[in-house]
Amino acid sequence: MLATNPEHATSWFWFKKKLHKPDFTGDEVATSLIDFANENIEAKFPVGTVKLDSSVLLRTYVQSRASTKVPAEEALDSPLSQLKLITYSTATKTYHSKREQQENLPLGIFGYAICDLFTKLDKKAIPIEELMYNQNNMIAPGLIFRLTETALLTKLEQLIQYIPNVFEITDTAGIHQLYFVGKINPFDYLKKHYAL
Repeated sequence: MLATNPEHATSWFWFKKKLHKPDFTGDEVATSLIDFANENIEAKFPVGTVKLDSSVLLRTYVQSRASTKVPAEEALDSPLSQLKLITYSTATKTYHSKREQQENLPLGIFGYAICDLFTKLDKKAIPIEELMYNQNNMIAPGLIFRLTETALLTKLEQLIQYIPNVFEITDTAGIHQLYFVGKINPFDYLKKHYAL
């Protein structure tokens, strides 16, 4: 939900939609976000605030490193850090956000994102390619969760089994599509996940 909300979570939206580099520094993120803000925000904004936003964004996804110099409350991790969508290397002082299998991504969370997308778009079918790559102003779940093409297909196949009779994959005229064939509230995926 953070990554799909350009008005209220601009930094997260920008990061998932625009920054596709697998390796980057904190300064690169800040500079690129400032450039994005200059191009898309008409009002004046404090550059320092944008730099702070970029560091908060990274801190949201990166697990803290053990240190005796950091107060305990600053070492607390965001729940999103458990997804390991962004990692940090102290050796190279770079962040990594590569497309991977993302085995830490729970099916309930993934299912919520897919079902929510179908609900928001009010569609019964979406080409798999659109679930993988950004189209127009929609951010693809494949990019949000940094999935490889193979990982996305695997997750979709697992999702079909997770709650049966909701989705199916069909090849129509050479286009692989995910069909929304059942009736379900996106929150039902979260309820199932957190009930485990």
